[in-house]
Amino acid sequence: MGYVKTQADAALKAGNYKDAYTKYSDCLNILPEGHKESVALYTNRSLAYAKANKFAEALQDAERACELNSGWAKAWWRKATALRSLQQYSQALDAFSQSYELVEDKAKSRNEYQRAVSEIAGRMTREQLADFIIAALHDYESRGIIAKPTKQNVSPQEKRESMFLQIKTWQSNTKKTQTDYQNCVANWTLTPMTATMAYVQRACMYKFALCFKQVVADARAALRLISDDAANNEIMIKTVLKAPGTPKPWEQKEYPLEPWAWFLQGEGFKASDKSEGGDVVKAASCFQIAKQLDPENEDYSTECEELCKKLTHAQSSAVLSVVNEQQLAVEHGLTIDTDKVAENIFFVKGTLRYDCDKLGRFGAEARRLMKDMFATSTDISFKDVLIERVSLCSERKLKIDYQFQVENKQRGEACVAILKNIGDDPSLVNALGPLIAHECFVEEVDLTDTKVTFQERMIAEESSTALVEVSRPSLAMNLPYQSYSLTRANGDPVERIDKHAFCMARVHYDRSEIDQDVWFSPSHGRCRWRQSASEITVLVLGIQPGTAGSALDVDISATHVCVRDKNRDRVYLSGDLDDRVVPDMCAWDVDEDGVVTLFLHKTNLALYASPHEHSNSEWKRLFRDDGYEIKFDDTSKDYSDLPAPVMRDHRVSSAEDQQRRHLEWNETKSRDRDSEQDDLRRRNRQTRLAVLRGKPFKGWVQLDRESIPSA
Repeated sequence: MGYVKTQADAALKAGNYKDAYTKYSDCLNILPEGHKESVALYTNRSLAYAKANKFAEALQDAERACELNSGWAKAWWRKATALRSLQQYSQALDAFSQSYELVEDKAKSRNEYQRAVSEIAGRMTREQLADFIIAALHDYESRGIIAKPTKQNVSPQEKRESMFLQIKTWQSNTKKTQTDYQNCVANWTLTPMTATMAYVQRACMYKFALCFKQVVADARAALRLISDDAANNEIMIKTVLKAPGTPKPWEQKEYPLEPWAWFLQGEGFKASDKSEGGDVVKAASCFQIAKQLDPENEDYSTECEELCKKLTHAQSSAVLSVVNEQQLAVEHGLTIDTDKVAENIFFVKGTLRYDCDKLGRFGAEARRLMKDMFATSTDISFKDVLIERVSLCSERKLKIDYQFQVENKQRGEACVAILKNIGDDPSLVNALGPLIAHECFVEEVDLTDTKVTFQERMIAEESSTALVEVSRPSLAMNLPYQSYSLTRANGDPVERIDKHAFCMARVHYDRSEIDQDVWFSPSHGRCRWRQSASEITVLVLGIQPGTAGSALDVDISATHVCVRDKNRDRVYLSGDLDDRVVPDMCAWDVDEDGVVTLFLHKTNLALYASPHEHSNSEWKRLFRDDGYEIKFDDTSKDYSDLPAPVMRDHRVSSAEDQQRRHLEWNETKSRDRDSEQDDLRRRNRQTRLAVLRGKPFKGWVQLDRESIPSA
């Protein structure tokens, strides 16, 4: 056997792959089943099959090698490369991950594995990336690394669509939509994502699934893990278009997990209905903490500012009471000087009650007058005085709450003494009525402890392990491909087109211009189909491989199709067609894998009735009872096989349009040339007339400027 194996190795090195896998087979036939030396032979034969483009056989040998020795990294590597060639990318990444775990010197092999997994991730569509991440999250849940959803949950199809939307919107303003997630998936293959990252990614997914309660729960779980591990500095990279038109238009922004988790928790509170625990004060506080932790992130700042503009004075005060943030305080008229006060701050707070039963009397002028009096009498800046709340108490009396910050307690007590008689100032009494009561006092606040207490409370809130019924969200997300999906002929998903309001499908009259064929795969899984102008191609699935054509009964009529097994009387596909076909021009075939291909020739009666409207050849569904309609802009249109009369008229019309456009272009060019010559003659005449009139020679530009009347 050693001599045959040496010959096989030599043939493999020489590029004679057929001879190589033949001799490896001879070696395997010599050895008994399960012999320890057969592992290397299966691995080498897998490589020879892969070099000969026999990827299915290469995968079989690699899987056999993994069964015989599951602890050998090379066997898993061969399996991964075979799966990659078969375009089974998720399984290939799993195999590469398993192989990398078995490598002894990971530092030495890291670059080689990184290149391999990056190449695979770069080929994956956004749906495939979403499937990979969801599978990883499900694995973490089953192994107890992260907790299962406790608040809300949705169907697997909705999860997939939600994760797709997260990947899509991660960089919605660029054409590099999934690049960052491709890099992440490649990195997570070799270094699995942490539990913190898993919670954050699941929160992002549930945000698009409208499960806002679960978003809050997952964000809190991530923050609890971060608080337990102070050294956690994991980040996510986001590529943004920063300087278009320059040599380096893209910029990479870092998203640390802690502020991102606070931001997601804020989005959960903001988007939830009040009945589901929504709270704008908590949302604004979470946004503000995210902004504090990552002040350079424009998303956090913008969201925080937009929400704070909608808050009432009472809500703004509630946010200020839990968050020590200078900018937010200034925006609401209260300056907190955190440089001067390290831990404690002091407020002068008071309540004025007037004999007035109308809130409208305390208008902008009265508000300005009161703040000005407080500021002048106490030597406080006007903007530092906050009118916190204006209301009518139970006795129908006007109640005004105010506050401002002071340096220390002594300063506050001095201000209280000054303010005792300010409420009955004649100007205020004229505007608001007689003063009934005035209460004023100094309050000391430990702002640092307040902030920490709020964060700890928000993280620990609702962290009970008691059983809670998991429910669906009150709102249902829109699933654009619920009844069918867009795939290749082998069932692999194609990259989905990013649609917009003015998106239109491309139309091709030349078959060679089409990059790839897109197939419609109904959710029932019995077939896949695509169409051109004159023909519909249907792949009938579920037939046992090796089934002969003589064992099948294929009936194609003008309005009905039926494919069944003669011997077992099993129906594989049957239904009334959405439109009519020409039975005499239809055909079918079956391959060795048991896939029956139907070629249905359309009658195109609507197209013949309106030959100039080529879209009349399109079918919106395959069968009448399919329960869905394909969207016109899902795929490019193949009109390369239009009926001969229609195609002839189209070519004549296209030629006439092209000739007309050419004539119009020539006429426009001629007019522009004549106009330029007229302008040149006018300019020359202008300069000559100026010289004949005895003026010094001047260029026409200078003469034209001088002819403009001055203002």
